[in-house]
Amino acid sequence: MVTLNRYYNLGVDLRDPVLTTKLLACAIKLKRKDQALELTKAWQKWLRHPPNPKLLHTLMIGLNALDDAYATREILAAIRSNWAMDLTSIPYEMAIEAFCASGQSDELALIWADATDTM
Repeated sequence: MVTLNRYYNLGVDLRDPVLTTKLLACAIKLKRKDQALELTKAWQKWLRHPPNPKLLHTLMIGLNALDDAYATREILAAIRSNWAMDLTSIPYEMAIEAFCASGQSDELALIWADATDTM
């Protein structure tokens, strides 16, 4: 996000349709979970195009591998709350899987109810 802020302040053209995806891929490759989450939630403040859904799914798989169910839920919330991102059943499946593994049935029930209402 620091790099993105510097680009923005220096007037670099941020209209590239794959810039968000490239920045997210860089955050994932560098294992910067915090930056990946922040970019996923706040991309529309500076960038015109959302990240690639497949890369978001990859991020969610990585978060599930780290047993970070709440971060997986944050990604789902970011996708769900933004009209520019396609909402499919895959993020719901990953969030449900994360909370099944964590044993937190209250959160699992909320996500399940939201998935059945939305889909």
